[in-house]
Amino acid sequence: MGPVPPADIRRRRPLPGRRVHPHRSRMTLFRRLRQDPGAIRHWLLVGLLAWLLAALVSHALGRADQARERWGRTTVVWVADRALGAGDDLDGALRPARWPAALVPAAAVTDPPADARAAAAVDAGTAITSAMVERAGAERRTVAVPLPDAHLPVENGDRVDVWATTDPAVTGDGVASTRRVASGARVTGSSRGSAVLEVAPAQVAAITEAAASATIALVGVP
Repeated sequence: MGPVPPADIRRRRPLPGRRVHPHRSRMTLFRRLRQDPGAIRHWLLVGLLAWLLAALVSHALGRADQARERWGRTTVVWVADRALGAGDDLDGALRPARWPAALVPAAAVTDPPADARAAAAVDAGTAITSAMVERAGAERRTVAVPLPDAHLPVENGDRVDVWATTDPAVTGDGVASTRRVASGARVTGSSRGSAVLEVAPAQVAAITEAAASATIALVGVP
């Protein structure tokens, strides 16, 4: 038996046409993560951010679907066909309109009574709510208000708004304060220095207070 030839420990060259695969670590992923805690924190953070992003997107899509449903659905409401004053008849002054459900007031009137009146001034195009409707036969109050020497001449049956201007000495800041205390009041009597107005019970307190502490001005309502 002849001598054994020495082992050729030189790197063999690849045969022509064969691909050489790079050397890969045989260390398992688990062992690599155990040896590198920073990698664990990194991937945990990536997972948490992905979960948060997915939750935000899902929430946004849910809200978008709800908004689309609310704005896509419409319902019929009754709106003022023209500007109304307090006490005006609603019969013939309202018209139906189709509004997005999201814009309809919670107390919108769905079946306005024919014998009702406006409880306060209402702008044209406003959706009628139960608070704006005064039933026929509802109690009214009459209240007398003092008028300055120069005031609007009024007659019985006129509709007026009542404005009050408080003296700067009363307000304490040196500035006059003007506000409307009643709208659509009906004149039932007048004299040189006063007028008797018919108003809703809810307006009595504001008018009485203004009459005692401010200068009253009547503004005609067309």
